[in-house]
Amino acid sequence: KMVDRQVSAAVESKQPYHLEYRIVRADGAVRWMSERGRPTYNLEGLVLWLDGAIFDITDRKQAELTLCLVTQAVDSASDAIAIADLDGYSVYHNQAFIQRYGYTVEELNNAGGPAVMYAKSQDLKKLFRVLRKGFSWETEIEIKTKNGELIESLLRADSIKDSASQPIGMIAIIADLTEIKRTEAALKLSQERLQLAVSGSSLGLWDWNIATGESYFDFHWKSMLGYAETEIENNFQAWESLLHPEDRGKVRESLNSYLEGDTDIYEVEFRMLNKTGDWQWIMAIGKVVEYDEWGAPLRMAGTHKDITARVAAEAEKTLLIASLQQLAEQLQEAQKIARIGNWEVDMEAGIITWSEELFRVYGRELKRPPTMEELLELIHPDDKERFTQVVQKTVTEGTAYDIDHRICFPSGKIRHVNAKGKAVKNEFGQVVRLYGTAMDITDRKKAETALQESEQRFRAVFEQAALGIVKVWPDGKFLTVNQGFCNIVGYSELELKARNVWDISHQEDLEVDVESANRLLAGEIFNYSLEKRFVRKDGSFVWANVTVSLVRDGVGEPSYLIGVIEDISSRKLAEAILRQQLKRERLVVGMLERIRSSLNLEEILTKAVAEVRQFLQTDRTVIYRFNPDWSGFVTVESVGNNWQSIQGITINDSCFEDSYASAYEHGRPLAVDDIYKAGLSECYINLLSQFQVRANLVVPILQGEKLWGLLIAHECAGRRRWLEIEVECLQQISVQLAIAIQQSTLFEQAQTEIADRKQAESALQESEARERSKALELEAAINKLRTTQAQLVQNEKMVSLGQLVAGVAHEINNPVSFIHGNLSPARNYTLDLLELIKVYQHYCPNPPVQVLDKIDAIDLDYIAEDFPKLFNSMQVGTERIVEIVKSLRNFSRLDESAGKSVNIHEGIDSSLMILQNRLKSHSSHRVIQIVKDYQLLPQIECFPGELNQVFMNILINAIDALEERDKHRPIEECARHPSTIAIRSYQAAAGFVAVSIADNGRGIPESVRSRLFDPFFTTKPVGKGTGLGLSISHSIIVDRHGGRLSCISTPGEGAEFLIEIPVRPNLTGTSSKKGGIN
Repeated sequence: KMVDRQVSAAVESKQPYHLEYRIVRADGAVRWMSERGRPTYNLEGLVLWLDGAIFDITDRKQAELTLCLVTQAVDSASDAIAIADLDGYSVYHNQAFIQRYGYTVEELNNAGGPAVMYAKSQDLKKLFRVLRKGFSWETEIEIKTKNGELIESLLRADSIKDSASQPIGMIAIIADLTEIKRTEAALKLSQERLQLAVSGSSLGLWDWNIATGESYFDFHWKSMLGYAETEIENNFQAWESLLHPEDRGKVRESLNSYLEGDTDIYEVEFRMLNKTGDWQWIMAIGKVVEYDEWGAPLRMAGTHKDITARVAAEAEKTLLIASLQQLAEQLQEAQKIARIGNWEVDMEAGIITWSEELFRVYGRELKRPPTMEELLELIHPDDKERFTQVVQKTVTEGTAYDIDHRICFPSGKIRHVNAKGKAVKNEFGQVVRLYGTAMDITDRKKAETALQESEQRFRAVFEQAALGIVKVWPDGKFLTVNQGFCNIVGYSELELKARNVWDISHQEDLEVDVESANRLLAGEIFNYSLEKRFVRKDGSFVWANVTVSLVRDGVGEPSYLIGVIEDISSRKLAEAILRQQLKRERLVVGMLERIRSSLNLEEILTKAVAEVRQFLQTDRTVIYRFNPDWSGFVTVESVGNNWQSIQGITINDSCFEDSYASAYEHGRPLAVDDIYKAGLSECYINLLSQFQVRANLVVPILQGEKLWGLLIAHECAGRRRWLEIEVECLQQISVQLAIAIQQSTLFEQAQTEIADRKQAESALQESEARERSKALELEAAINKLRTTQAQLVQNEKMVSLGQLVAGVAHEINNPVSFIHGNLSPARNYTLDLLELIKVYQHYCPNPPVQVLDKIDAIDLDYIAEDFPKLFNSMQVGTERIVEIVKSLRNFSRLDESAGKSVNIHEGIDSSLMILQNRLKSHSSHRVIQIVKDYQLLPQIECFPGELNQVFMNILINAIDALEERDKHRPIEECARHPSTIAIRSYQAAAGFVAVSIADNGRGIPESVRSRLFDPFFTTKPVGKGTGLGLSISHSIIVDRHGGRLSCISTPGEGAEFLIEIPVRPNLTGTSSKKGGIN
């Protein structure tokens, strides 16, 4: 409320404001802020905004609070406290001092200082001499009050020192001894009458028999602690049980010291437990009153006195002195934090006093305060005259001053200082003392300058930025807009100020924008960013990226919103085109997959028109099929709910053959944006209008050179401009549909042929059983035909790959063989040359200088040492290449067209060599270990290339399964239980050899294992497996080699594929002459 009131007052008065308030930070911390600001108005006198600078003054406020608390503590003390300088000039009197002695600070200083209160001036001078040396002073004196009364007092004075331990003032604590003196007098009188009237005293008597331990405590002794006569036993143990544990050692030490003769009297102070449970301070005094014949003490007697009040007073006094000393230290620390120094000038004595911080503010060494002339030398020349005038006015008239000025350091550095001063006058109205403060405000001045520069920069950016920048009132009305935003929306600044931001926003984007703005105004978010559409002046839409922030006023209330607007229409258009292209590709690919996977033409066409209508977002999509007479009918249709269905309708277009048939037969599409404005014939317009068509897109479907039908998109709601990408998409789809129609036609023909064959066979067969057998055989033949067709496609791919491998192997083999064969002679020649050089060096030890220089330049010794190693490295490299080429040739077996006797292990090793890269560790999977256990096997009669394909298929499946399993295992688990493929060969019974390939993966479920060798069955994702690998492998082993291929697997324990082939099989057919990886 205070901030709101002061800012409102400043706005109304059109004046700057300065206020201090607290904020609560995000982490919950409370910080004090100092804010200076001013309102800015438009030509109509309305407030546009508030500019200001905010400073964190938490440290200063804490220092002030500490100073206030200490001042309150001093003011609330029961003893009189006074603070003065070392010349006796009073600075501070607490309330107890004023109430007891009647003098305020001004009254005492005006009355002549502390001398008016001291009866003995010599003692006063001695006091200040001691304090100036940094010592303390304590004495009992009589002090005269303002009304002339003399009060006996206990004066305790201490010097106040600066950080250099130099005395700069004094603090005095004065206790009223009137009551104490009166008590002491009464005590003296009581001591004189003790023997006569001890029962009337405040002392408790005790009597202790040292020999027996018996004790006597009188009624006053017990009542002093609050006990009744019978509540404490009369023995030493009862007394000791009430003694404070921490004081027992001290009491025993004092007692022993007295009994041993070290002291004349037993006197000690300690604490005892009273009946209420509190500790009570007691002073015990006693003497031995009876000795035995050897001089040993037998009996002691003495008194106890309650000194709790006195101990508390002394503790309070000690605490007060410590608090005052701490106050002085905190005052210095507070000045240091706030960069505020204080000063004082005694006009009569000519003494200038500066605080330690003031020296730092003015950049002077801690020696002595400067004179007025020296001070003026520090002040900036432009500020010197003004500073001199206000100070002179304060000296002559006693007026206070508050001025900002600059000071110049010898280094050339300039600092800004806020100086304040006041004057103190005597009873004659003459200025006798000046005091004040100086605060370093350089940081504040820099902040104010930076704020002005920032405002200028913001104004320049606002006016010149290519982006749109706006200021908007919380209700949505425009406050200010820049030219960039005007260019985006097409309105002038004056036109926009007459509108609301929601007026030019697209209705579909309003809800999200308004919701975000409300959250921003409620303080739930600090800013927000969104993409929205603005309605331009011409009615078109423009896409923009909008970032909005909130500016609050001095009291934290929403003032206005700042928005930055970027035109992203081009990006949005590009994104829309990209999305259309992606949808088109997905549509075409999906159509292609459907055609390949289905022979149901009606299903393909129905889904095609539905997907095309969804892609184009049009009202109707149809496929129109021609009859031989150019009439036709709508065979399939996808239509919106609000439009007429035309599926099954036969259409006779009288003008089609003459006007459009030729163009469609040549594959040209027709895109009509508006049937009434496209120059169409009247008969065609009438035909389309009866079906509610306003715009259409027509693409022909051809079967060879014959026009089969049309793929048509209808826009019924209104005119439409067809995009080039939409026309291209429908052309691609029409080609796919033509393929599907052709495929369906061929399938129908095949079905017809099959039906005719079945009919002929039925006529020839004599029994229904034979007819069924023929039908089953024919169906099996069709299935085998499909399988064979798929295998042929697969074989063609593998043949191409085999030719590529063979070509690479052949091309690499020739140059590598040349290099490998020449390495040995080259090595021998090199060694001979090096040996020749050694002979030269032996018989010509002193060659010419040019030869020596060349030897040093080429480092002949290093060459002689390293040259043989180079040949060894090249030898190893070429041998490795030869092995790889051999493995490729061995795997492809391009040079073999029929069965051959081979070492089966070579085929396995060749497959492993080709798959070596997949077995290594990569970022996508861990290393796969290969464990080989080969037994001695005879040469096998087989088709090597086809058998290698079996090994390759089984190994690839095992690697895929292990990689998929390792994706879901942590790295530590993969390290403890690595993936492994075990390959074992051995001789089986009855002339067979067996090869086992086993992995330690997840295993194969029974439902999958039973179908492993079915054609086209696969568990891999689409695009990764064809389902033909194991089917072809089974055919190669069983059909071609007369062997067996089986799978043994338990889920969770891996899978094993067992290949068994005869050593001398009856080979079926020959291997492909094209070779390759079959």
